[in-house]
Amino acid sequence: MKTVALFLCLATVAYCQQEPPPFLKNASPEKQREFEGIFANAGGLTDEQIDKKVQEWISKQSASIKSYV
Repeated sequence: MKTVALFLCLATVAYCQQEPPPFLKNASPEKQREFEGIFANAGGLTDEQIDKKVQEWISKQSASIKSYV
């Protein structure tokens, strides 16, 4: 029974992995991690501060990423 429960937990975690946003689909894994890092480290930030960090990140990206935003 424990094995079944463990399998279901692992399957759920694997299945629930979100895909990157459309503008990051063709971006390198490094760029995807950078973007995800903004939100992973945003615990105590206001929405305005997060928006500023996102805009700063966007300003450093290639035209292919900027064209989606």
